[in-house]
This record gives sequence, C-alpha cells and structure tokens, in this order.
Amino acid sequence: MSKLFSSGSSKQDPPAVSTSKKKSQMEFYPGKGLGSYHCFGPTEDKQRKLFRSAVLQYGSLATLPNADQALASVLPRGFVDEVSAQGWTLKEAMQEAQAHYAAMPASSKPKRDSVDFDTRRLAGILAALSPNDPPAALLTELKGLIETKGESALKHLARMAEEAGRDQEGFIYLRRVARS
Repeated sequence: MSKLFSSGSSKQDPPAVSTSKKKSQMEFYPGKGLGSYHCFGPTEDKQRKLFRSAVLQYGSLATLPNADQALASVLPRGFVDEVSAQGWTLKEAMQEAQAHYAAMPASSKPKRDSVDFDTRRLAGILAALSPNDPPAALLTELKGLIETKGESALKHLARMAEEAGRDQEGFIYLRRVARS
C-alpha cells in the first residue's frame, strides 16, 4: 500500500519495518571463530553462506558507491542469489554482518606472553626429545642424557664435523654424504 502513495511519511515507514525483518531473517552460526558465517536459514551449501572471513576481507567494499556490484564480484554466487531472493541488497547484508561483529564483545582471551628465540628453540628440542612424555619430565630427561651421554655425543659430533663436514648454513652432517 505504501508504494501507491508518494507522501514522505509512508516512504520512511517501510525501511524501519524491513530493517527489523532483516535482522530476524539473517542468522549467525556458530558464534565465534573464522569458520562462523551468516545465512538466511540452515543450509549445508557453502555457496549460500557469508563467512566471517569474507566479511573481514571484503567489508570495506560496502562503503563504495557501487558496493553491490563490487560485492557481487567477490562473494559466492549462491549467497548473492539468496540475498536478492530475501529482498536485501548485498551492501545491506554486509553492513548487517559488520554490525553483528561490532556488537560482539571483545575476546576475553588473554594475550600470550612473548617468548625469546632461545626459549622456543629449547622447547622444540625438548619436545623432539620425547614427544609422548609430559612437559614437566622433559627437562629432567634432557639433564639425564647430558650427564650420561654428553661426552660421547660431543666426541661423535666432532668426528662427524671432521669426516662429513658442514652444509652451507654451518650445520654438521650427522651422516656421511657424497660430496659433489
């Protein structure tokens, strides 16, 4: 009925109704992570989903004057068709998705402490030493190996450095290799 009349008040009322209608129709799954997505009802078809990664990557296109054309060129064709079938524009769908993420609370996950290179390298050595052992036992295992086998391991390394040589980065070959 509002399409028949051209008064200003009737033109402003339908967008408010359709905006609340849009929010109830576009659903968000599963709640967090880059694998989450927006869609217009349950579907297994990936082409009919707007993934969070696409919102993050292509969200800036919604500010362009030709946003619908730009978004249609990068979003999955099934989602583009689904948006138009639901009476939305791609720009509105993208803005709705962006508004959803903006309204989400910030992650409460604490930021990890930075670890220096030597600590990471030692952790890698310990993990490679015995991958099935609990981390607390690995340092004890390494200390035991150094005490019992440290001298013979150094002799072996010195012999291999002399016999097999080193590669371009300076690492000792731990077995004999053919020289070219």
